[in-house]
Amino acid sequence: MKKLNIPVGISDFEKIRNGEFYYIDKSGLITEILKEKAEVTLITRPRRFGKTLGMSDRRIFWTVVMPTAGPGIASGTVLAFARAIGEYGATSMLAGNILGKTRTVSVAIASETAAGNYGMAGFWVVVILIISFVIVAAINIVSGKGMKMGRWM
Repeated sequence: MKKLNIPVGISDFEKIRNGEFYYIDKSGLITEILKEKAEVTLITRPRRFGKTLGMSDRRIFWTVVMPTAGPGIASGTVLAFARAIGEYGATSMLAGNILGKTRTVSVAIASETAAGNYGMAGFWVVVILIISFVIVAAINIVSGKGMKMGRWM
C-alpha cells in the first residue's frame, strides 16, 4: 500500500487531490444532513464537551466515556461469560476427563475447585491467563509491524 502525506496547513482542495495527500470525503454525510432539512443539526462529540468544561482526561473518561460505553461493556461481559460456560460444557463433553489420560485446563480448574484444592485451581487459572496473554500479545505485535509506532505504543 502506498503511503500518502498528511496535508497539514494546505487549504486548497485541488492541491490536496493532485498532491496525493490523505483526505476524508464527508460529502455523503453532508448530503444526508441536507436531505433532512432540519432547522438545526447537532453533531455531538461528548469528549469535546468535557474539554470545553475544563474537565481532566480522567474525569472525562469516568463521567462521559464510561457511562456511554457501559451498556456495551456489560453486554460483552455477559456474552463472554455465556460463551465460557458453553465452551466448558463442550470441552467436558467431547474431550472428557478420563482420569490419568485426558484433562483440559478448564476441566482441571473445575475438578480442583470441586475437590477443594484452591491453590492448584489458582495455579491453572494463572497458567491459562499467561497463555492467553502471550497469544494476544503475539497477535498484537505481529499485526502492528507495519504501524509507525507499533501496536502498543
